[in-house]
Amino acid sequence: MKIRKDIINFLLSENALEGFLIIKEDKIVDCNHRFVNMLGHLTKDDLIGEKFYDLAWKIQNGESCAIEIFKRMAANTFNYGRSKFEYKFKTISGEMLWTEIIFIEEELQGERIINGIIKDITLWKEFESFINEGENKYASIFNNPHTPMLIIDSKNGDIKDVNWVACDYHGYLKEKMLKMNIKDINNLTEKEIYDEMKLAKMEDRKFFRFKHKLANGRVKDVEVYSGPIVISNEIFLLFIIHDVQEKKEIEERYEIKNTYFKYLFEYSPEAIALLDNEFRIMNVNKSFEEIFMYSIDEIRYKNITNVICDEEAYDESTYFKDCIKKGEFVRKETKRKRRDGKLVEVAFLGFPIIKDKKQIGVNCIYSDVSKIKEEEKNKRLFSEIFKNNTVGVVITDINGNIEWINDTFTKITGYTSLEVVGKNPNILKSGKHDNNYYSNMWNSILTDGKWQGEIYNKRKNGEIYQEWLNIIAVKDDNGNIEHFIAMLNDITDEKQKEKKIEILTNRDNLTQLYNREYFINKLNYEILKREKNEEYNKGLAIFFLDIDDFKEINDTLGHLIGDEILKKYAGRLSECISENDLIARFGGDEFIILFPTIKNSYQIMDIAERILEVLKTSYIVNGCELNMMTSIGISIYPHDGTDSTTLVRNADIAMYKSKEVKGNKFTIFEPIFDKKIQENFEIKNNLRHAINKKELFLNYQPIYSSLTEKIIGVEALLRWNYEGNKLIPPSKFIPIAEKSGEINAIGEWVLTNACKQNSIWQSSGHKPIFMSVNVSILQLEHPNFFEIVRRILRETGMKARYLQLEITETILTKNTVQVIEIVKQLNKLGVRLAIDDFGTGYSSLGQLSKFNVDKIKIDRMFIDGITNNYNKKKIVKAIISMAKSLNIGVIAEGVETIEQLGFLKQNRCNMIQGYLFSKPISAKEIERKLSKSYDWYPFKKYN
Repeated sequence: MKIRKDIINFLLSENALEGFLIIKEDKIVDCNHRFVNMLGHLTKDDLIGEKFYDLAWKIQNGESCAIEIFKRMAANTFNYGRSKFEYKFKTISGEMLWTEIIFIEEELQGERIINGIIKDITLWKEFESFINEGENKYASIFNNPHTPMLIIDSKNGDIKDVNWVACDYHGYLKEKMLKMNIKDINNLTEKEIYDEMKLAKMEDRKFFRFKHKLANGRVKDVEVYSGPIVISNEIFLLFIIHDVQEKKEIEERYEIKNTYFKYLFEYSPEAIALLDNEFRIMNVNKSFEEIFMYSIDEIRYKNITNVICDEEAYDESTYFKDCIKKGEFVRKETKRKRRDGKLVEVAFLGFPIIKDKKQIGVNCIYSDVSKIKEEEKNKRLFSEIFKNNTVGVVITDINGNIEWINDTFTKITGYTSLEVVGKNPNILKSGKHDNNYYSNMWNSILTDGKWQGEIYNKRKNGEIYQEWLNIIAVKDDNGNIEHFIAMLNDITDEKQKEKKIEILTNRDNLTQLYNREYFINKLNYEILKREKNEEYNKGLAIFFLDIDDFKEINDTLGHLIGDEILKKYAGRLSECISENDLIARFGGDEFIILFPTIKNSYQIMDIAERILEVLKTSYIVNGCELNMMTSIGISIYPHDGTDSTTLVRNADIAMYKSKEVKGNKFTIFEPIFDKKIQENFEIKNNLRHAINKKELFLNYQPIYSSLTEKIIGVEALLRWNYEGNKLIPPSKFIPIAEKSGEINAIGEWVLTNACKQNSIWQSSGHKPIFMSVNVSILQLEHPNFFEIVRRILRETGMKARYLQLEITETILTKNTVQVIEIVKQLNKLGVRLAIDDFGTGYSSLGQLSKFNVDKIKIDRMFIDGITNNYNKKKIVKAIISMAKSLNIGVIAEGVETIEQLGFLKQNRCNMIQGYLFSKPISAKEIERKLSKSYDWYPFKKYN
């Protein structure tokens, strides 16, 4: 049995008359305000996340405990779809709340949950108790100020007593009612009464559905709770009356109000989302579904930030949530993400929904302003185009009177806006064209809507100039001309410059070397010669050169110094080539040389070494002595390509291969280079989607205490199972993730899932252990890294002292102010810091103290073969001794033999990690190791 979604929405609303909650596993994930009020709390935030049975009276009926009853009823619900039972809760003031509960099974996003409907029966239970105890407590309860009650003679139906609430409800004075019989009030026949009593028994109800006639003649539907009570040794019937009609009227009023709201909500042209206080989506209207391309079933109960906020807008979303919690309105123009990933320009209005001075939710309204923005953008664009165009622009009205000109018009003609606005463009006439010329021009404009051609005009100073003129007729929606736009370009000097331009097009202005276009044309010519004449067997090689770190020179010393260096560099290159060779500046600090008469590969290597020798000499510019390194990539025709594009590309690839090695060097292209670039490209492209495709997963390698012989921590190790069938090693994809910037998103995913897993282990009852997570320098340099760590700890519930971040020794040498500040913040938060691969870098004791390091991990290269290598023993002993003196813990990683373990224990290294104990394994396998008392072979063997 399932409850319709619209009914669930009503039950969760403030208008619901009964308590309602949603349970996942054993925790409350949502509830209505009626249930909150039943237990005496202020907001449902006090209850969400609590275990259902933790709110209950510990001992229920029949000495059963609360948790046992819950588990039994939950099991019945999942087996039979529904269960009904009585349950005692404990209110915040410590009082007992008797309830009747109906559990109904439901499925939400593939998970089984329980919907619970709770009815307060405390009053009836008290009456049952009073009835059992007799008249001693009759008076104290009978005068209840909220509930109508009658005392009826069980023999003849005469009314023996009424409280004032019953008198007020039925509209009679008490004296009048005491003279009446229950039949005077109950509007049902005896048969109808009998049938209703029979039906109530069959439905296991504790009340009857009657119709009571009031003094004004109105008949109301009521629910009557009836039971015997002994007064002065006589048995009477106690009637407790609930007005069903009032409930129906409330529902009708709600339905009318809901219809109004639904119409405004559903048919609003604005996208509207209704959220709870946790910013989870409760409902959205049709406009929201259309704009953001989600249906409500896909996103209900999801946090709105995760649904429509781009990652770059998370900070903005946090600001919005903070404002809402303060009760403030938020209004701004921003961007939100559709389901297909496209960002939509919206005008956003968000404000809290207040009821009885309490916030009960959030209203978010989004107006799609994409089209408006696009129109504004186009207007600005065209305005800027006209205003800043390199051609003169003049706009006239239909009579040809000038309305607007741009600055270029003034530069060309000499006339300012003040001098020409309101006048006719004929003020520019040169006198070189007759009336027939202008007549043909205007016939073309009025007939075809445009004209273009060369024309002579006269500047303000009287000088005749030649221009290229383009006139367009602008029409309105009805096809009537309303404006003319003329665009004019001064072409007087163009003819004279053609020859100079033709000469200069083949040369680079700065270095006077040939340019890229000329080089490619020459290379194509050399290739064509070899294709047409197979006997033309002269070798051809391409050298692609790049100055290493040239950008730093420009950034540090300025572009003028950089230009001087490029000139000197080009001059040295020119000295290295013969008259048959061709050198060109390819762009920036890249140069390319064509050697069309190569004999063999030995000659290529000799030339490359000679060029590097010439280029490595210091450069003296403005008194500064600069040393620069050059990387050279070489491709050879036809082995490395038979067309210019491929040859240049492969030489470029080989050049980047040279850059991987420090110093002056050259590399001859090999096909494997291209394969590696393709592979890296595929990894980079697919890595962007690895998180969404759930291809990433974590393994964990345990870290043991050699003193207790138990697991004290684990290191989270990232794995990538591409498309579910291809494991890509971290050594391949992590460097690419760092270069592409994906490392921040991946690092956050690793940190989140590692902390979440550790919290799961701890909540399962296992002794807390630390979780060690590797972080990149790029993550540490991210300005929001500290906030990310703090948010993840808060969301996962893991305490900061159980998180250990591993950084490499090279990060210490960076020693940037930003990194140091972030590490200090993490230290204050309680997060531990460990130095990974210690001993392989160049860190100092001062850096260790500055970063407040908690542990160092001895690199496996020192552990491997330690029992047979005297120098390694001394290094490891020194590291352990140094760490002990600085009160820093030591973890030895890569421990694989009993002998290594013995040496480490002997030298007081008490934290061990390595394949001797376990390879990296899944979370389930770690849990199995945590679950059993440890009696591991390595320790038994050593002991």
